[in-house]
Amino acid sequence: MVDNPDEISSHNLPAVCDGCGWLTDGLATEVISRHQEFDIPSPPPPLVTRLRVLGSTCGLCGLKLRGQLPDGVSSAPTSYGKRMCGYVAYLSVRYYLPYARLKELILDLFGTSVWTGTLVNMIACKAKECEPTIQLIKERISESEVVAADETFAREAGRRAIL
Repeated sequence: MVDNPDEISSHNLPAVCDGCGWLTDGLATEVISRHQEFDIPSPPPPLVTRLRVLGSTCGLCGLKLRGQLPDGVSSAPTSYGKRMCGYVAYLSVRYYLPYARLKELILDLFGTSVWTGTLVNMIACKAKECEPTIQLIKERISESEVVAADETFAREAGRRAIL
């Protein structure tokens, strides 16, 4: 049991005594037992942000001016944010969920449907973000005096990889 639960719920006496029918309003009460239920909250719906690109015409030269979307936001009418892409990549790469099950899980948990091509793009984007870290790991391993490995080779993209 935890000392500071997120919620406390009290379960009151019945309105009348089960034995004699006496009204229980106003009786002094005391806690006679404590219980705790651990559960997870309902998944929240996705946070949807409308991004409006503003435009105008320069009052001096007449050039058409246009605002820019933030870095990482697709120019498509709809896109998915870093957290959604992170969940998708994690579930796909770490838990090996196939695209059909991944689409179903996202619909069940977050109430939004995703195209298979979008899932592929999300995973590819996250893989690209990891490239500098992967490169650093490879460099550190190659510089190490001792690499905890034997003569067993690894495969990368279907070919024998040089570590």
